[in-house]
Amino acid sequence: MVNAVGFHRLDFIRTGKNPDGTRRYHYDPLDADNFKIVRQCVLRALGLSTLTKHL
Repeated sequence: MVNAVGFHRLDFIRTGKNPDGTRRYHYDPLDADNFKIVRQCVLRALGLSTLTKHL
């Protein structure tokens, strides 16, 4: 199933608060190699695996 999500509705994972009371967030970006794998998997799930050779 494909969904559309607005970026304004996304948020980082909250991991608690710092000693000064400010919130802590978990931020762990994907490197280029792992993101390419994610894109390949999405294309295959949509039945567009022939497009993976262009990544």
